[in-house]
Amino acid sequence: MLNPAYLFLASLLLLGSSQAANRPNVVVVLVDDVGFSDLGCYGGEIPTLNNTPFSRYKHFTHEGGISTPLIAHWPAGIPAPRHGALESQPGHLVDIMATCVDLSGAGYPKEFNGHAIEPMQGVSLRPAFDGGKLARTQPIFWEHEGNKAVRDGKWKLVQRHRLGWQLFNMESDRTEQRDLITQHPEIATRLEAAWLAWAQRTYVDDWNGPDHTDWGQDIKRALP
Repeated sequence: MLNPAYLFLASLLLLGSSQAANRPNVVVVLVDDVGFSDLGCYGGEIPTLNNTPFSRYKHFTHEGGISTPLIAHWPAGIPAPRHGALESQPGHLVDIMATCVDLSGAGYPKEFNGHAIEPMQGVSLRPAFDGGKLARTQPIFWEHEGNKAVRDGKWKLVQRHRLGWQLFNMESDRTEQRDLITQHPEIATRLEAAWLAWAQRTYVDDWNGPDHTDWGQDIKRALP
């Protein structure tokens, strides 16, 4: 059965004529949930192969667990030379709100009914649509069931639940094979402090649930 999101995207593509003036001014952003890794996460023998060559898989904050494709379709707004282009700048789901506010020309409120609203955490992806640089001034953060990560430019600090931090250079080592934390302890310290400040600011709780350090192995051990 086809995913309704794909059917919706296909219908918009068919509706758009060859002339930009007649195309609907609609932005479609399609992003996957790294869902194929489910096949191996829950007790499979080869879970780490699902997102090869990236390290780990869904549930973790290594690239195999967080790196997913995003397709932006906006015939009326994305320049023709950029159609089908591959953009390597990292984005995050927190950028979707900022992008919608930017493209719509709306304002993001600071309060509602006398209650303060948390400020947006992301940046608009619109510059990337045009081939420009994102206006990101803060690192990108992750946390999922005790797994942590922070990326600032080319540097990424990542931690599997209850294990030590690892530091990787995303420009030269996207597959996270060479841990550089001993070579650059000052960068690791700075990024860890940034992650801790973000966790406190965004109400991240300590993970007290099951220890899925090796997801699937605990489930297999419980089987008769």
